[in-house]
Amino acid sequence: MQLPTEILFQILNGVDRDTALSCRAVCSRWHKIVDKIVARNEIFPQFELSRLIITGLPRKGVEFRRVAYGAQRSSAIVVSHAMLRRRAELDFNFSQFKVQRIVLKNLSLTDELVDFLRIQLSHCDLTPLVQLSLNGVDFSSSNSLTLHRLLAPVAKYIEILELNQCTGMRADSVTDAHLAQLDATKVRRVAIDGVRFTHGRRRAVLRVGNESLRRFAAQKNFPTLVLDRCSVTTKMVCDYTEDWFASAAESEKSVRSQICTVKRCAAVKGSQFEAECRKRGLHCKRRRGSGSLILYNIQAEHAQTEFTVATQPLEADELKKVDEQQ
Repeated sequence: MQLPTEILFQILNGVDRDTALSCRAVCSRWHKIVDKIVARNEIFPQFELSRLIITGLPRKGVEFRRVAYGAQRSSAIVVSHAMLRRRAELDFNFSQFKVQRIVLKNLSLTDELVDFLRIQLSHCDLTPLVQLSLNGVDFSSSNSLTLHRLLAPVAKYIEILELNQCTGMRADSVTDAHLAQLDATKVRRVAIDGVRFTHGRRRAVLRVGNESLRRFAAQKNFPTLVLDRCSVTTKMVCDYTEDWFASAAESEKSVRSQICTVKRCAAVKGSQFEAECRKRGLHCKRRRGSGSLILYNIQAEHAQTEFTVATQPLEADELKKVDEQQ
């Protein structure tokens, strides 16, 4: 004979955390009742995740690893492809998380994955969130809307957006419209680095550039930037530099230096950049950085502040083709 649901609710409502976990594993009926009690009460208080790391597993699915440095805890669950397809809800687990950083690594960015992730994140407390990183992510199965939908629930929180060594990219995989989803007043770093396009299109560029720099400058917020194979131009980088100097002079904070890195951007050339700086009365000192980077240390006249623009030129054959087109 089964206990009436009302009585079972009263009994389970009074147990502690460990007992609730044990009761949840008894049967599907108890499982559902404990989940409903947890949703209403605080038997399982939230804890901060330093990182939620989502990693692709060949043939298995996706691993969700939860790392809490403060509590020295790390645990993982594997979500199968079948669970992704049916959009399984893991609200019992995710409702306990306050997430600081989300990292996607070595996986394929698909609408299916984004749908699943959005469902789980809807149960989390995202107010502590500061960073979203995509490392080694394959964009070949996505479109421009895929990243837009991934950013939608998190964009207003994040201060750091990183895309490193991503593959299968197209011109619209990351655009100014995507960066426009971020809160331009609070962004501290945007890094798009190691871009690899689909079908080996070496001269392709992402549609990220002048518009994003204008948005940041308009808010007098100048995040650290790394822009690889983007459509930013020499003139805009100079405008951005001048805007930074003007903002630094007005700011009560002791802002002394900033850096903007533009790598393999066809519309930014070192010689043109130096000439444009001189035309504007900016003192520009050229020196070689690590690897193939060339650094331009720029100082405004009679100022102690310094803005560094780091450039990496196109490879010789790419540069020749660009010159021929021009």
